[in-house]
Amino acid sequence: MKKILGVLLFLISFHLNAGDVEKGLEAYYKDNFTTAFTLLKPFEQSGNDEVKFSLGYMYDMGEGTKQNKEKAFELYTKVCNNGNMKGSLNLGLMYYNGDSVKQSNEKAFELYNKACNGDESQGCYYVGVFYASGIGVKEDFNKAKLFFEKGSELGDDMAQHTLGIMYKNGFNGVKQDYKKAFELLQKSSAQGNEDSLYALGQMYQYGLGTEKDCKKAIDTFQLIKSNQYSGKLMHLGQLYSDKSCSLVNGKKAIEIFTMISKLNPSDNDLKVDIAFANYELGNLYNSGNLYKLTNIVSIDKNKALQHYLNCYKSENETIAKACKESLSALCNGNPSICK
Repeated sequence: MKKILGVLLFLISFHLNAGDVEKGLEAYYKDNFTTAFTLLKPFEQSGNDEVKFSLGYMYDMGEGTKQNKEKAFELYTKVCNNGNMKGSLNLGLMYYNGDSVKQSNEKAFELYNKACNGDESQGCYYVGVFYASGIGVKEDFNKAKLFFEKGSELGDDMAQHTLGIMYKNGFNGVKQDYKKAFELLQKSSAQGNEDSLYALGQMYQYGLGTEKDCKKAIDTFQLIKSNQYSGKLMHLGQLYSDKSCSLVNGKKAIEIFTMISKLNPSDNDLKVDIAFANYELGNLYNSGNLYKLTNIVSIDKNKALQHYLNCYKSENETIAKACKESLSALCNGNPSICK
């Protein structure tokens, strides 16, 4: 009877413990890290590599517990040695960044390659980056492309994006192919990759690899939530002032270009955008008819003058030349406002 009771108690304990692990992993995948850590910590020494990896990640990121890179390294190493590919990937990141271990591009490459061989898509992307940049390995764009292709097929959004841009721009021995670029950028965009959304918006705007579609271009650019994309606003302004678009809207175009023109000019990355926005504003105020917007935009030669003056000294030679030519034409036709 005692033996039977002992077995029953063991089975009950086993099922309760298994329930905690299941609940802990469920909480982990829902980003409820505090609950996940509390439930999974008692099973750190178990043979469950998913538990060990999850704890390693939480130690690594400081989620649900105090950040502990040394502990993360220890747990990633254990699961990597057991064949866990995510562990191999994250261990590679630690070697690349020099987190709790001596920085080593060669070791990072080895671990990324191991992850890729185990069909961990992000590992393939990083191997491609290393080959493309010559990090920890001899530069080889052909091999880089092969790994980007494998990462893309496995569903990695950055591999899809990178390969898409290679086809879009046609560089490093890759023949330009807008159709392939469009397909890859669509896949990456579907995963929320904002770099791909930006490129995809351009392809809809200019009809690259697909039919020109102003509405889809606008919808795509508006999906970008990050504030870093002043270029997104620039394209939206162009679309709203494009006479070939059915959604042409002069008021929105002026609102957007004005917003860009008022950005901080001390940021070198924004100077070209600011200059171009002033050029576009000058054109809109100088001759709304140019965009068939006279019924929406009131022509104002003085405002046009001011915007041309704001851009004719741009560091970008193309914009500066265009602004100077427009300024000269404006003043020749309206000498009184240019005194």
